[in-house]
This record gives sequence, structure tokens and C-alpha cells, in this order.
Amino acid sequence: MTPIEEIELIKDFERYFEYHSDGYLIRKKSLPGSGPSGSIVKSHPNKKTGHSTIGFKKKNYYVHRVIFAIVNGYFPDQVDHIDRNPLNNKIENLRECTALQNMWNRTRNKDGNIKGLDFHGATNRWRGRIKVSGAVHFFQSKDKEKVILWLAESRSKLHGEFACA
Repeated sequence: MTPIEEIELIKDFERYFEYHSDGYLIRKKSLPGSGPSGSIVKSHPNKKTGHSTIGFKKKNYYVHRVIFAIVNGYFPDQVDHIDRNPLNNKIENLRECTALQNMWNRTRNKDGNIKGLDFHGATNRWRGRIKVSGAVHFFQSKDKEKVILWLAESRSKLHGEFACA
């Protein structure tokens, strides 16, 4: 999308929607096939990401990105949910970030395991690994809880405000 198209899309969002402080959108104007003005805009969960989406002019948009754009006047590259709840779209829970920072604010991998934690059978130890800017930080112990604590403390130091336990 070009910068001009982006500005026009934000203007369209501002014409048709307003942000409600509870984290949803209210319809300002009605489009064919949509609800009346003053109604809550119906959103649908994206099955892959869990984020709420809305249909607008034959395209789907993530609600958190629409809200961020309406409130701030621009689309950042990424929008992070501070509390990691993809359905909490209150503006105070949304922040601009890089793709890397967005990944830092996850507690678990796609397989449901704690990020950076694994058991190494050959040494009979739990291992914790964090990679930042190409450097790998590593800790191992027979005590799983020690490794989990090390991961939390290291993330706090290395990831700053985007760290998660």
C-alpha cells in the first residue's frame, strides 16, 4: 500500500468508525449490508491468530490495527498487545513495535512449550536459550525451575518493556 493509499484508508476508517474506550469500534455511518450508525461493529476472530477482524469495503482488517490507526493517525509496521490477549483492543493495551519485539512478547512457542526451554537428554539437564542480535545466551541446570527463572530474568534484561515471563 502506498503512503497516499494508507492515508486515504485511515480517513475512510475515521469516516465510518469511532473507537470506544472498551476496545471496540462503533459505526458512524452505515455501509450497504452493515449495521446502523451508532451500532457496535461486529468482528470475527481470525482462526490462525486469534485476533478480531472486520470486513470493510470487501477486505478484512485486524481490529487492533484499525483502532491504532484511528487513534494515532498512522499504521505502524506492527502492533503489539501488551497483555498478550489478542482480543483486548483497548488503546492503552496496544503499542507500536518491530516484528522482533512482537515475538519477544510471547510466553510460549507455537507447540505450547515455554520459549527457549528444552530438556537435553544426553546431559540430563534442562536448557534455556535466548538469541538477541545474533548472540545466543545459554544456561543449563538439572533444576527446571532454575532455568525458567533464568529465562525470565534474562528476558527482562535483554528485551526490556517487551519481555514476558
